[in-house]
Formats: sequence, structure tokens, C-alpha cells
Amino acid sequence: MEPGATAVMADIKGAGCIKHIWMTTRCYAPQYLRKLVLEMYWDGEENPSVRVPFGDFFGIGHATC
Repeated sequence: MEPGATAVMADIKGAGCIKHIWMTTRCYAPQYLRKLVLEMYWDGEENPSVRVPFGDFFGIGHATC
């Protein structure tokens, strides 16, 4: 994907519960875990309920692997 592009990872209709998230990346740019941003919306909101750098969400706040 090009820089600034977005992708829908799930579009779940109705009530539910996410119990597990597993993702991989293929980027080796410096600090890429801070450059990827994860947004989550629910209940028809216009603004994300969660907006966080990818690494921070998964507890890798120092942005290195």
C-alpha cells in the first residue's frame, strides 16, 4: 500500500466480541511500528473509538522488534 492509504480489516455487523487479534507486517523502515496507525470504530461513530500507533497497541512502545 502507498503511504497514507487505508484498509478495512473487518466490517462486522451486529453485536459481538473480539477475543483475539493477530497481524503481521512487512515493513522494515525505521520506527515503522509508530508510523502505522490502528483505528477502530463501533456503534456508527464518525470518529474512531481507538486511534493508536500499531506498536503501542500491542505493547511495543519503543517501536523496535
